[in-house]
Amino acid sequence: MTYKGLYRIWGPPGTGKTTRLAKSLRKIDAEMYDRQGCFKALVCSLTRTAAAEVAGRDTTLPREAIGTLHAHAYRSLGSPEIAETNAESWNEQHGDEFAVGGSTVDKDDPYARNKADTSIYEAYQLARAKGIDVNLAGDIGVRRFAKLWECWKQETGYIDFTDMISMALETVDTAPGDPSVILADEAQDHSAIEMQLLRKWGTRADALIIVGDPWQALYTWRGASPRMFTDKTIDAQDDILAQSYRVPRVVHAAAMKWIEQLSDFSPIEYAPRDADGDVSDVAATWRRPDAIINDISDVVESGRSVMLAASCGYMLRPIVAVLRRMGIPFSNPWQTKRGDWNPLQSGRGVSMSDRVVAFLSPLTNRAADSNADFNFGANVKSDTELHWTLAELSQFVGAIRSTGCIRRGFKTKIEGFKNLENSSDVRVTMANIAEWFEPDASAFFADMVCGRASIGDALCWLESRLSPQRVGPGQFPLSVCRNRNIHALRDKPKCYVGTIHSFKGAEADVVYLFPDLSPQGWRDWIGGDETRDGIIRMFYVGLTRAKCEVRLCRQSSSMSVSLEGII
Repeated sequence: MTYKGLYRIWGPPGTGKTTRLAKSLRKIDAEMYDRQGCFKALVCSLTRTAAAEVAGRDTTLPREAIGTLHAHAYRSLGSPEIAETNAESWNEQHGDEFAVGGSTVDKDDPYARNKADTSIYEAYQLARAKGIDVNLAGDIGVRRFAKLWECWKQETGYIDFTDMISMALETVDTAPGDPSVILADEAQDHSAIEMQLLRKWGTRADALIIVGDPWQALYTWRGASPRMFTDKTIDAQDDILAQSYRVPRVVHAAAMKWIEQLSDFSPIEYAPRDADGDVSDVAATWRRPDAIINDISDVVESGRSVMLAASCGYMLRPIVAVLRRMGIPFSNPWQTKRGDWNPLQSGRGVSMSDRVVAFLSPLTNRAADSNADFNFGANVKSDTELHWTLAELSQFVGAIRSTGCIRRGFKTKIEGFKNLENSSDVRVTMANIAEWFEPDASAFFADMVCGRASIGDALCWLESRLSPQRVGPGQFPLSVCRNRNIHALRDKPKCYVGTIHSFKGAEADVVYLFPDLSPQGWRDWIGGDETRDGIIRMFYVGLTRAKCEVRLCRQSSSMSVSLEGII
């Protein structure tokens, strides 16, 4: 098998772009000649999440051959020190005028940005991503920042995030590993200079394969060009993945009616999956979402997944508040760093959900354990093994206060059990409990073992004894457990909350879509074909996340798109 030249694979929503990419990798690995010390292929993704998904597929490529384009470029430059990680040093010298850090522009929430609030640093980096010389086109503030920033980087030897691409473009002729084939996933969202680097490296490889969907281009604001897939003057071998395995007929028809508004729309072969689906409107706005909460609960209780999608993160705050109040578990598995969208998970370490589940173990495991039918009367023997393991004990002890619960000096010891090799196998005894805990706590734990305390009693006990720093994070897991059951804490939530951008590549059975725009989004909507097209593509992505149904929420203000016509 031989790949030569440029290949464009256009994959509309649900057609299996990642599966196709993985299939190509397996074919390359099996059939291409193995050059000593060189990669058969190099995969360049847009995000770490996408890279991890490709890496998780069945491929024998070295791990360093799969990653973001920035990661590959950074490695090709010898992994120098990064300026942004040393922003504290910069801020000590120039922070009063040009502070760096605490970015206000989130590439997964770009329409939340306000141009007046965009920092000089961000304006500078955005211009460079588009290939603009800020010394010629930037305003006075950007030009002054650029001069100081470039001098500081030269003095320290640091490079910034954009330098990874621009310096590789200037100085590195061949991609890391001298690959035979370079594959670029989500190519329609790579910035102008990122695509220049891919094309340059592609000329030194046998082939460059770009995979994506111009109708789903969400980052044109940073110089991405979806026209690379539709430009007929480019010498390329084209392949369209025409069959969706996600989008049903009615949703597909609505999405196509919407995307036809693009200024440069050109029809392609794209078929829905063999199911009807549905598109309907619901009487709720992002400001007043209470009308849909029972519907959401019913969808989740039926075992289906539901997605709540808006153009901006701030529009999700009211629905998040309602979900919290009702104890409905929710998450955003594609944006795990957003704690407000993932209240049951922890960015690192043990989450409060884990601690609650560990605490309830003696109650929840009794029914499943054939030896759990205790009948000790008023007392429990000291050598009785409880249902807590040392690992579980160390988890929930981290959530409760010491005063009145844990004997002096034992909290650190108990928390350290998690580091023992067999901590998940060793059971705690009542003698251990009596030694480590105060009498009142020991007595209550005996009640839990004997079945005299219910799950409700246990939750009340735990809530009243949470340490101060765990009180806030503990409220939602406790509410979920009370309103649902322990399985709602153990299982992955079926309700997803996030911006449309954060759901790129994701799917759900039922999608609730809010039509409102931020002030900046509204300016883009009325600003002309180029900026309007960006909004059209964004809501097209929102519509095509649905496997079964789309439910269109109502406008909260005049700053919104009109989706009623697609029903």
